[in-house]
Amino acid sequence: MKHRKLRIAWSVAWGLGGVLLFALWVRSFWWRVGVSGTIAECYTIIEAESGEFTVNVVTHFKRAVSVQWYGRPIPFDESHELSMSSKAHGGFGFWWWNYGNGFGLKISLLWPMVIAALSGLLPWAALSKRFSLRTLLIVTTLVALVLGLIMSLR
Repeated sequence: MKHRKLRIAWSVAWGLGGVLLFALWVRSFWWRVGVSGTIAECYTIIEAESGEFTVNVVTHFKRAVSVQWYGRPIPFDESHELSMSSKAHGGFGFWWWNYGNGFGLKISLLWPMVIAALSGLLPWAALSKRFSLRTLLIVTTLVALVLGLIMSLR
C-alpha cells in the first residue's frame, strides 16, 4: 500500500474533526456557542444551537465591534426557532434567507459530520475501473434509497 502513513494521518485528522463536530452537535442542544464581530464592514454572527450551524451577516455596518466568543445556556422554555424572514429558502438541512441589509445561512451539523466521515474514508477506497455485478446492484440500491428519501421529504 503506497503512502500508508499519509492515509492513516489523513483519516485520523478527519476522524478527530468528526468527533469534535459530534461533541458540538450534542452540546448545542442545551448550550448556545458562537462568535460575533465586525469583519470588513460586515457584522457577522456565527453560532451553533439546537443541532444547527447558523451564519448571519449584516452588510454596511459602520460601527466596529470587536470579535468576541460567547457561550450561554439555552433556557428550557425558549423557542429554538431563529427569527428568519418569511422568505427562507431551502430544505434537507440547508436554509438561506435575505433581510433588509443582510443575509443568513443555516445548516444542520449532521452534514459536516457526514463530510468528515466520507473524507476520512476516501483514501482507503479502492478506485478501480473494474467492478462486479454485486457492486453495481449495491450502488443502484443506494441511489434508489437516496432518491426515495428525497421524494418522501417533499
